[in-house]
Amino acid sequence: MLDFDDLPLFSRLGLIASIQPCHLVDDRQLCHKFWPGREGRAYAFKSIVDAGVPIKLGSDTPVAPLQPWEALAVAITRAGEGETSAFCAEQIIDIETAYAASTCVSLAIDVSL
Repeated sequence: MLDFDDLPLFSRLGLIASIQPCHLVDDRQLCHKFWPGREGRAYAFKSIVDAGVPIKLGSDTPVAPLQPWEALAVAITRAGEGETSAFCAEQIIDIETAYAASTCVSLAIDVSL
């Protein structure tokens, strides 16, 4: 559960957010049950990225299976396998950001001339 007011502090401190996207799939119903109206603050990937805080995606192995492709899929869809709706779709991150956060490679392209 993220307090959006803390994001500038995360950025100033140079923190890196370690995120395990697959937990979103497991926790989605609990978020609706225990945090109604505040679900967008749970697993707030896009808000973190938009605040300039670097993210790293992981699996939380051995708690969750090591499935990097599944973590990428959840990060860019906010849904698990077979789910038809995104959990708080406004927090979806793009594939380039998710890929860079999952590897040591950045797909960022400098478009300035």
